[in-house]
Parts: sequence; structure tokens; C-alpha cells
Amino acid sequence: MDEGRKRKALDGMNPWTGRPYSSRYYEMLENRRALPVWRHKGEFLRLLGLHKVVIVVGDSGGGNTTQVPQIVLQAWNGRVACTQPWRVAAMTAAQRVADEMDVTLGEQVGYTVPLEECGNHNTVIMYMKDSMLLREAAEDPLFQKYKVVIVDEAHERTLATDILSVILKNAISKRKDLRLVVMSATDNTQENNFSIHFNNAPILMVPGRQLHPFECIYLPEPMFNYVEVAIITVVQIHTTRPAGDIIVFLPREPQVESVCSELSRELQGRDDVGPFCIVPLHDNLPLEKQSKVFEPAPVVWRVGCRPRKIVVSTKLAETSVIIHGIVYVIDAGLSNCRIHNPDTGVEALFVSDISQQSAVRRALIAGRTQAGMCFRLYTEDIFQEELPLETYPESLTLNLSSIALGMKNLGIPDLMSFKYMDSASPARVSVARALRDLYHLRAVNPEYNLEPLGEVMNSFPLDPQMSAMIIASPDYHCSNEIVSLSAMLLDRDSEWCKMNFIDAQVRNYAYNLRQKLVGIMRGLNIPLLSPASDSPWFPNNVKLAMLSGYFMQVAHRERFGYSVMLKDDNQVLDLDRTTFLNRRPEWVIYDEIHSNIARTVTDVQTEMLLMIARDYYDLRNIPRCAMKTAIERAHVFGLSRSGYQGLAEMTQVELQNFLEGEGMQWQTRISIPQAPAADEQGEGPPSPQ
Repeated sequence: MDEGRKRKALDGMNPWTGRPYSSRYYEMLENRRALPVWRHKGEFLRLLGLHKVVIVVGDSGGGNTTQVPQIVLQAWNGRVACTQPWRVAAMTAAQRVADEMDVTLGEQVGYTVPLEECGNHNTVIMYMKDSMLLREAAEDPLFQKYKVVIVDEAHERTLATDILSVILKNAISKRKDLRLVVMSATDNTQENNFSIHFNNAPILMVPGRQLHPFECIYLPEPMFNYVEVAIITVVQIHTTRPAGDIIVFLPREPQVESVCSELSRELQGRDDVGPFCIVPLHDNLPLEKQSKVFEPAPVVWRVGCRPRKIVVSTKLAETSVIIHGIVYVIDAGLSNCRIHNPDTGVEALFVSDISQQSAVRRALIAGRTQAGMCFRLYTEDIFQEELPLETYPESLTLNLSSIALGMKNLGIPDLMSFKYMDSASPARVSVARALRDLYHLRAVNPEYNLEPLGEVMNSFPLDPQMSAMIIASPDYHCSNEIVSLSAMLLDRDSEWCKMNFIDAQVRNYAYNLRQKLVGIMRGLNIPLLSPASDSPWFPNNVKLAMLSGYFMQVAHRERFGYSVMLKDDNQVLDLDRTTFLNRRPEWVIYDEIHSNIARTVTDVQTEMLLMIARDYYDLRNIPRCAMKTAIERAHVFGLSRSGYQGLAEMTQVELQNFLEGEGMQWQTRISIPQAPAADEQGEGPPSPQ
């Protein structure tokens, strides 16, 4: 902060707005001064003055996320960036800091997350999802916009954070005036080596605000229906325990929403409970819904009632979001993790055990306000013997296609030899698979150098498959439909399943996402088109566009009922039974997999696969199975229509050999009827309910 602003602050004037501070500012200032990080403010600034990198380690509740950016802003006259692993964390932290600085969100304090930015040229503290700062590095590898970069929640070891750590180390060596603060909720320096990575950077320990004792209660024996046990535990606490808010940790967003609904039905109208409010929290909530977790419990309206706020959350509330008033913690001990199999190319969502460190962080929440209790929905033996000590880095588990595209855009020539932090280097087979996928999507050439199409794909803050689908959609006259579909796929809020499968707030949020995508498309001169809606071939256009991005996520029905098999492996998947009801499509493309169940699927035809990705579905690379037979039939049909003679006289073996040899050289184009183009379509606001 410059001297002029400092003088205004001493006079009781807000240096950012030129107006007197509000009474709320002084109330919040008293609370801020009680945070543990304020007691270490002088030592922190001393270390940051002497060293270009400082590691801040402390448990949740210390105030690091909201206070450190403000502390460095006062000491360094320049813009501050603070990364977060979760979208919600960036948005809520920005709102909180804006309130503490007595300014409007989007002015001096802002945030940027995929497809949403709130800030302007006046913004001096910018919270952002870590992937967004990584995208900025492509244009500004030395981070010239910022005087201080803060990498928060480094213990989460997201892939973007790990790569940022490498890029920031290079930037610091070339910029004398750049400072870096790495903040972690747990001392991971022995295993994750943040201090060693940054040339033995000093470590500042900031204890969390743990003012009261808490008790951990384990189940006497394992219970597999943790959702039901969680609901029962909440009801028992609310009806029998003293006042204090409750938080429930569950692994998946749909479970969060369904438990909120079930608890509301269970508690509503009962005479033995006091007033309550039930609030969901996960990473796909709009900002106005996120803010409800910070509102106080309902007001007591009759003697003997215990007002209570019940928060049902994913792991997001573990460290990224601080909710005051929590006394009771219910921990399922699970989280939702993406696991990528580089051998098959399949990335699936699995519910897996949290680490012991995560379990401890969740339990600590119970003692922030008063003596509390943590109900662990697992046995003590499971905690001691089965939970891993630490969370695995994402670089060891995720599909690397998106990050590989971003790294290519950063100008990194050889991804195989890229030096990651410590032991977080992904397997070579994972990197090779990511590059192969990008090659099939035509984002890179055979030498794995970035192609013009890859540069366009990188303009979208999306997975490469979805970007490819959007870019290809004008070729099939359906970019209007595809951009709407993309917005709905991005909006994972399960409230779409309410109110006849639509919810007004969620619909508006998806519409806003659509508008952001449309803005990117217009900047890239991608036209908004629709096929003629009265054509019977209208769905074909949309399916062909979808296949242009998702042709590697295809499964074929085998003889095991609803089971499907993947192209590259004999892994068996089930279709979500609600997807096609009584239909059993031969081929489906899928958006994601949950525990071997393919969800958000669309049926396609064999001819469509060959039309879009003929080289990918080369018969010579597919083992003998029903999938291969179906592709052979499509080839025979296409060659027959092309006038090729002699197919009927061939034996089955001769036909197979022909199709994998000479027949593959035929440039036969499979023709799929498509709807003609309609006039270019604009997009209007969502219709009112």
C-alpha cells in the first residue's frame, strides 16, 4: 500500500474507496486481530523481506487464506494473486476479504475461476483457481502482473499446483522483485518437499485456532450404508445434544443434495426439534448459494428449543472454507476421487478413503467454537490401519490430457522429461497416453508439437474433448445446441433432478455458463448455427458433433445384459439403468464413469464412429470381440455400397484378413444423413417458469 493510502487509513478513511470505514469494518477488524496468523504477522513480513519464498504451515482456522493476502498487500505496493484448488474456495474467500476491506467484490478484490471472472483494472487482490494462474503463465511466464503470488492449500497437491510450483521457481530466479508464499494446512515438507523444492525456503508455523477440546467417537463395527448412518446421527444430535451447529462430510455432490432433502423430510414438522436450516456445500454451487453456509442458525422462537444449522458438505469444508459455530462433525471418511487408468484410457470417479491427515483436519473443526464431538462413521482400526497417511498428488492419479495441452501451450517441448516436484512425477505411460489422446484429437502433430487446432482448444477452459466437440459443431450446423449441452454438462448441480428436472437458479447458472462459452466462441469466430429442426435427421448432427470430441469414450454392448466393453480393454461397465430405461443401445458415448457405471450417455451408430474417427477404430488395433464384428459389418456395408466386388464370396476368415489389410486402404466414406443448416441462430434469455 502506498504512503497516501496509509495516511488515509490512519485518518479513519478507507484508502480504497475514499469514504469513512463502516461500523461493520471495525467489528470484523476485531475478529481478524484474534486470528492466530496476526500474532505471527511481524515474523512473516520479516521472513518475506529476507527471502523470496516463504512456506507457511498451519492448521485450518488460523486465518491464513484471508489474512495473508491483505498483510502482503500492506507491505508490498503491487497486485497479489492467491490460488485455490477449488472454485468455491476462491469465490468465498474473495467475498470475505472484500467485506473485511470494506470494498465491493469485483473492485479492489476479485476472483477468477473457469468461465467466470469478477474483477477489473482496480483489483489488487485476485483469488483464483490454480488452473487459471497456470493459463495466465502461457502469456506471462514471469507473472509480471503480480508482486506477490500465494499458492494456498498446497497440501492438496493438485496437478495445477504442482506444475505451478515448477514454473514459479523459474520465474523467481528471473525476477528479483517477485515474492512467493506457499501455504499448507499440514507440515508436508518431509514428504512433499516444498521447502527443499524452493531451495530450502524458510518455514513459518502458524497454529490453528483450536481453543477447545473435542472427542472422537468411532463406530464399534464397520457400517457400509454410511449415508443412512449419517442421517440417523444428525437426527440424534439435533434431538438430544446441546446447541451447536453440525457439519456432515460426504464424498459426492449428489449425496450431499439427497441427504439435505432427506434430512428436511425427516425433521420437518417434528415437535421434539427446534428450528433448523440445512445447507449444502460443494464446488458447483452458485455464489449466492455458497454464502448461505456463513449465515447464522435460525433464531430461537420458543423456550427449550435448540436452533441449529446443519451443513452437508464434500471435502471442500475441510480447510478451504471456514464455517464458524460448528460443534458436531460427522465424518464418513470418504472422498470422491478421479482415477485414470493409462492402459485403458478410462478415467473414472471412485469413492475412496480419505487420508489420516484429512480425518484429523475434519475433527479439528469440532473444537473451534466450544468443546465438540467428531463422529467418525468407521472403526478406530480402519483409521489406524487402512487410511493412508497423506493424500496422493493428483499427478499420480488424473488424466493428463488437459494439463498436457496447457503445458504444450506454455512452450514446454518435452513433457516426458519435465521435472515435477519430488515424487509426484506421473508415470511415463500416463504422459504418453495423454499425448496420444491429443494426437487423436488433432491438437498435436505426430511429433507432439502443438497444432493450430490445439491452440484454439486451449482457448477454452475445458477438457480437450469438450473443446473439440464445440469447435467441430459448426461443421454439423449445431453449435447452438452443443454449447447449450456443454453448459449443462459443466453444471453438475444435482438440483437439475428437482422440480421436473429443472431448477430456476441452476438453469440460470447453466445459462450464464453458456454465455461465457458463447463469448469465447465469438472471439474465435466460431459461428452459432442450428440444423433445421423439422428434419428427421436433426439428432444425427448433434451426435456427430459430440463424437468429434468424445469418440475415445465409447462403449459397446456385449452379451452380458446391460454391460458394455471398452475399445482398448476387456473392462466391463454397466449403464446407469435410468439412462435408456428399456432400451439397450448397441453403442454409447459417455461423459463420465462412477464406480464402473457409465453416466450421461448417448447412443450412436457404428457408421458414425467410422465417419468421425476411422483411423482410431482401425480393426488391426482391436481384439476379437463383438465390438470388432460390428465395425467389420459397417466396413462391409460401406464397401458394398462403393461397388467393391467379391465380398459375398469370401469366407469369414478371408473377410477378416481383407478388412485388416487391403480393405483398410479404401477411402470409403460412410454417409450419415444429416439435417440441413438453418439460419444462424442467436441465443436469448431463458424462458420464465
